[in-house]
Amino acid sequence: MQNHTILISFLSVLMFFGIEMAYASSSKKKEKCEKVNDKITKVQNKMRNGYTTKQGVKYHKQLNKLYKQQFEYCI
Repeated sequence: MQNHTILISFLSVLMFFGIEMAYASSSKKKEKCEKVNDKITKVQNKMRNGYTTKQGVKYHKQLNKLYKQQFEYCI
């Protein structure tokens, strides 16, 4: 009987910390998503001002990297 009580208490604690960890992870993910979206906007604004071929290649590489991060953190 006492083993069951200990087991139930232990599982309750694990569930509580699991929920807390999920919330913290969600919050960090949201922050990263916002930062990635801001960076995407900055690169897109730079591209609207015109650019050389070399800059265009650089911007497209940056956007590809940022879009992958956006998929990871925002979706």
